[in-house]
Amino acid sequence: MAKGPIRVVCVGIGEMGKKLVQTLVSKRGLQIVGAADIDENHIGKDLADVCVLEKKTGIIIEKNVETVFSKV
Repeated sequence: MAKGPIRVVCVGIGEMGKKLVQTLVSKRGLQIVGAADIDENHIGKDLADVCVLEKKTGIIIEKNVETVFSKV
């Protein structure tokens, strides 16, 4: 089995998704590597801006989950 962080793709960044992201960033051993949502107001923004995180993640929310998986 591979060692290292568990890589996570977040799909759906609504109210519950935001809470999940906020919880995931505080967990050791997890690494958020991508995010997708259908809300046009979220697409193209850094995950931190949408989820009200303290610092930028560098993860840009995509519209298409297949696009996210092709990048990670």
